[in-house]
Amino acid sequence: MKEYNGPYWRSNATILTTTQLVDELFHYLSKWYLLKEDKMSQEDRYTTWNLPATGNELTNFIIQLPAPSYSHRAKNTCDLIMLMCAIFTEDNINMFIVFNIDESIVNSIERMNAIQKVEIASAILKQPKFKGTHVYKCLKEIVEWRNNYAHGKEMDMPKQETLKKTHIEHKPQKYPNLKDKIAKLIDIINDTYSVSEYLSSISTHEYTSGKLTDLEQLHENNKMIKKFYDKFIKNFKDIDDLW
Repeated sequence: MKEYNGPYWRSNATILTTTQLVDELFHYLSKWYLLKEDKMSQEDRYTTWNLPATGNELTNFIIQLPAPSYSHRAKNTCDLIMLMCAIFTEDNINMFIVFNIDESIVNSIERMNAIQKVEIASAILKQPKFKGTHVYKCLKEIVEWRNNYAHGKEMDMPKQETLKKTHIEHKPQKYPNLKDKIAKLIDIINDTYSVSEYLSSISTHEYTSGKLTDLEQLHENNKMIKKFYDKFIKNFKDIDDLW
C-alpha cells in the first residue's frame, strides 16, 4: 500500500483530551463507589484528605464528605467529556467535507450547522437520504446537547421559550444526578463513534477513510463505563446519594 504523504488536517486534538478525561472519570467513579460501599479504610480517608486522625466528632463528620464530592466531580467530568465529543464531531465533519467535496461547495456551506453539512455531503456523494437515519439521530442528539450546554441549559429545559421561563419559572420534576449524567455520556460517546464510522464509510478520500486509534480507545472505554453503570449505578436504590 502506498504511504500517505499529506496534506494533513490540523486541529486542537480534543479526542486526546477526551481520553484523559475518561481516565479521570474512572478515578472519580471508583473513589465514589469505594466510599459509598464503605470499602475505603478510615486510615485511607484521612490520608486522602489530609485530615488529622483525631477521632473527634468534627473529623468523623468531615470524612463523610468525599462521597458527594467525588460524585460532583464525576458529573462535571461527564459534561467535559461530552463537550469534547461535540467539538471533535464538528471538527471531524469539517475535515470530512474539506477532503471529500469540491472547495467551492465547502466554502459555501462552511457556516452551516453540522447536520446540514453532513446532509449536503451525503447527497453529493450519492448516498441514501441522510435525514431520519440512525446516524442522523445520533448527530442531532450531539448538536442539541452542545447547544443546550453552550447556552447554560440542562437537557430538561423547554425549547424556544423566554430566558425567564427557561431559567427561572421552569421547575423540573427532578434535577440531573450522576445516574442521568452517566447515561447521557454513554449515549453521546456512542453517537460520536457512530457519526465518525458513517463518515469513514462514505469517504472517497484515503485520509478520511480510516479509523482513529484514540476514537477506538474511547469506544472501548465507553463499554467499561457502561458496565460500571449497569452494575453499580443503574439500579442504585438510594438515588439521593448520587447527587
